[in-house]
Amino acid sequence: MHGSSLHTTCSFERKKRIEARLLLGMVSCQHVEVLEQDVSRLILPGDLMYHATFHFAKPSVSVVIRTVSDIDQMRQYELLPPSVAHASHHEIAIVRRQVQILQCC
Repeated sequence: MHGSSLHTTCSFERKKRIEARLLLGMVSCQHVEVLEQDVSRLILPGDLMYHATFHFAKPSVSVVIRTVSDIDQMRQYELLPPSVAHASHHEIAIVRRQVQILQCC
């Protein structure tokens, strides 16, 4: 929407599931790009896609439109190269966002 950011997509090949929020495997970077103002990208749910965005400009605005239908696809993992994927205890994104909204009020 406004500003620019660095957008990366990665793959994660799962080797072992320690528990639902902790996976071991191999992280590899697939694509890195600079997103300029008014550029959008499709973000796939769950483990179909791993991505990260780093905002360069301040202020920077991103808009996320999310379909909340499949609870299994809502867990979001953070990748820690070279071999760890973990989800926070606020693993469902909508719950995390609601907690953030309540904390700032």
